[in-house]
Amino acid sequence: MELTRRRKSSIQPAVKIDGPLNDLLSEWLKTDYAKSLGFHSKASFITQAARELLLKYRGPHFIGVQKCKTHYTLDDNLTTQKVKIVINNTESSLECSSCDSFNCNHIFFIWSIPQEESDLTKMGFLNPLNYVLQSQP
Repeated sequence: MELTRRRKSSIQPAVKIDGPLNDLLSEWLKTDYAKSLGFHSKASFITQAARELLLKYRGPHFIGVQKCKTHYTLDDNLTTQKVKIVINNTESSLECSSCDSFNCNHIFFIWSIPQEESDLTKMGFLNPLNYVLQSQP
């Protein structure tokens, strides 16, 4: 089952982690606790940590969420751009028209709003923030 559906290829730059910290992270990721939190790789952990720290120190990126029957509109606080998130009832998914993606930061933001998460879950949509990629033997 493909959990990430993207139309555009994404470039994921390498990030170097200090040796001792890298070792500690590698060992911790092997624990059942790390797996229960959904961390399956260094990349998943670093991505989540960066997301949380940016929110803490930079402040909210998106403001002015407006919901219609067919889409959401977000005001991007940094680029002053309006972003449209289409509600695709046929595929039970959200699609960002700005990123041409099903799992970008704009969509993650919509899912981070408790009321929207509740409403979308009731409609049968799957929260991409809950996906855990597990390798099959």
